[in-house]
Amino acid sequence: MLSRQITLAQLRENLTSFFTHELRSPLQSALSSIEMAEMYSDKKEVDSFLELSRNKVVYINRLIEKLLDINKLEKNKVNLIMERFPLKIAVAHGCRDH
Repeated sequence: MLSRQITLAQLRENLTSFFTHELRSPLQSALSSIEMAEMYSDKKEVDSFLELSRNKVVYINRLIEKLLDINKLEKNKVNLIMERFPLKIAVAHGCRDH
């Protein structure tokens, strides 16, 4: 039991470190893009920096949603529904996400 608790604590620490890094990097990128946009008067360049910032914020939002999903799974508050699906399509879709 103690070994399992230590393993879970280490896993939680690793996840926290991973998500902290994964959140900090795009946040810093978005902030830098906003700062660059503030320095330019050319609309095309400003739009480019703002689009990059938007993409990074969307990425951060998805990470937060995943973290919340993990938390729900840990607390067994997720209702899983079994259903059939075509494995070939699921695998092909999964490969495109990475």
